[in-house]
Amino acid sequence: MASERCFDEISPPVRHFVEDELVTSSGFRKRQEINEAIKLGIAKEELDALTDRRLLRYEESGGATWVELTRDLLVETVLISRRDREASEQLKAAEAKVLEARRAETIRRRQILALGGIAIVFFALGCVALFFLLSAREAQRLAEENLSKYKEEQTRSYSLSRQKQEALLTAGKLSDSLKDLAVIALEDKDNSVQIVSPLFKNLLLNYIATVEKKNLNDHDLPPEVELNLRLSRVTVALMTRDLDGALQECDDVLAQLPGLPVQDPTYRVAFFRLKGDILDEKAFRARFSPRNDRKAEWIRAIQCFQRAADSCDSGSDDGRLLLATLQVRIGHVIDYLSKTYCPGQFGETNESSKETDSPKEGVAAAPDPTTFLNFNHQAFERINAALVIVKRFVLTHLEELEGLRAEADAENKLGNLAKERYESGFVASAADMQQLIATAIKHYNEALATRERLLRIKNDSPSDQVAVALIQANLGETYSLLIERDLSWLSQASKYLDSRIETCNQLLKIDPTNPYFKSILRRGYLNKINLLVDTVKTPAALSEAHDLLSYTLYLGPETIREEDLAKLEQLCNNLDLQTQWGTCLSARKRLLQLKSDP
Repeated sequence: MASERCFDEISPPVRHFVEDELVTSSGFRKRQEINEAIKLGIAKEELDALTDRRLLRYEESGGATWVELTRDLLVETVLISRRDREASEQLKAAEAKVLEARRAETIRRRQILALGGIAIVFFALGCVALFFLLSAREAQRLAEENLSKYKEEQTRSYSLSRQKQEALLTAGKLSDSLKDLAVIALEDKDNSVQIVSPLFKNLLLNYIATVEKKNLNDHDLPPEVELNLRLSRVTVALMTRDLDGALQECDDVLAQLPGLPVQDPTYRVAFFRLKGDILDEKAFRARFSPRNDRKAEWIRAIQCFQRAADSCDSGSDDGRLLLATLQVRIGHVIDYLSKTYCPGQFGETNESSKETDSPKEGVAAAPDPTTFLNFNHQAFERINAALVIVKRFVLTHLEELEGLRAEADAENKLGNLAKERYESGFVASAADMQQLIATAIKHYNEALATRERLLRIKNDSPSDQVAVALIQANLGETYSLLIERDLSWLSQASKYLDSRIETCNQLLKIDPTNPYFKSILRRGYLNKINLLVDTVKTPAALSEAHDLLSYTLYLGPETIREEDLAKLEQLCNNLDLQTQWGTCLSARKRLLQLKSDP
């Protein structure tokens, strides 16, 4: 077609500029300042020629001249051209590696022929001994260096926390800061303890202390002030995992609310929502227990979220957004509940059933495809309906951050639900499987675009950057599922996994001392390593995986989760990193001891 040949006669530099600078990675047009093109070595006359052919157009804006594609129809052509170029570059690189490997093999054989057998044996033994000696010394040096850095970071983090506390309290920005930190914490349950920095806890405690300095007794406090204090205490208890204390406080407040002279339903919504979060967290923590009491906790959590939703003011835009957000939260919990009926997947491997007459601890429950698919469908439909409400809100509040975050969260969860249905193995039809993958990718791309829009509005939001990294990981994992049937998807999977790593690196540049950022960066590297080891499997891929894992082991070893140790040990054994793994475990133990008893 003519549209596919329209860029054939363009010089390579101009073609690369169009492919890389005028189309985003998500597949949308974008404009670029013409001076930037000239800095890249593009001649103005070449761009003029493309404008004469109506492929590009100029636009004057903000005192500068911008260039962009004339039509959306050209985007697909440019994307095809870019993919072809990237594939060609990858092929050339692979061929170069093969050629280099052959040359190295030839040299090695010549060297072997030139040496005597006895000399080779002694030389090899000497090399092996030297390698292990140097590796052990280097690993010990890295562990000691990491421990020293950790102590320095702790001191620096405490100093910064004190400075930020005073600045935030003075500027009156306490509530916004707490909200941002809470958003980050709830993004990832496994690491929420690490996210709750001393800054977060101290800010809340300082807020409580500031109010209490007024020397008012509890019975003298205005009802709203008392409720705000108790809301803060429950939040501290939840985020520091004092779940029983947080639950008791919530129950006490909810029992007293009807008798208080407070008409604002916000408090009822807030405490029911917090109680749901607490029950959800209790259920999540119970996965390490042989008792099967998670289902009951999740059902109670759903009931609390529903009571919070019933208390919302559905007559206002903000009330409708809060209602939709709670419906999405219910969808999340239904999804967690569904996974208990799919043992062997999603980490559900240690369930016992209370419904049996004589439950046995540690025995996996039998899969229940019907119940799993039913709950999965319920969660999808509930979140999809809530997403419609959120999108209506966003249409009339274009730059409202809470609305955009709710939209991105709902889209990402819909992608998760479609991917989980695919991974469950309970869907037999090939057409249905293909549709599920397409649905997951569609929702992930929508979530990614919304989060990127958020970052354009507020580019200093760590919570949104964390969310971008998690969505990129979801896309990488989804494309990895397609590789099982078609290896041509390998480049797409690698692209998103690499993007996730780059996003996490940017977060560490913002706050190098943040243990959570180290943790998600390590998990990004582990996703990439698993792809190289389980799917690519070439010698070059295994060598790259070896190097990445060697670096990853020393990336905040104290943040490695207990349940990840077995998988990491297996990877280290497969990639011949047993010595480094032993040193990493020692460093992790020492750092955790230091953290618990500084």
